[in-house]
Amino acid sequence: MNNNETNKPELQGWKDVVITPQMSVDVLVQFLNVLNQRLVTVEDNLTITDSQGRTLKLTEAYAEQTKAQMQEEEQKKGQ
Repeated sequence: MNNNETNKPELQGWKDVVITPQMSVDVLVQFLNVLNQRLVTVEDNLTITDSQGRTLKLTEAYAEQTKAQMQEEEQKKGQ
């Protein structure tokens, strides 16, 4: 190893983040937004096959699930 490699600080990842009561709401909201964007990226790159044999992105499947739940709730209210 050369001297530059030994002096480099170790990179920290998301596993190293610790949320404390001293953090401002702004920092927490920014942190949650970053995590949300990463989750959306993962969901958009995962596909599933639904009960009808269609291949959907996970994001699309969740959207359909939510829509079906909302329609079911509306039908219950209408009865």
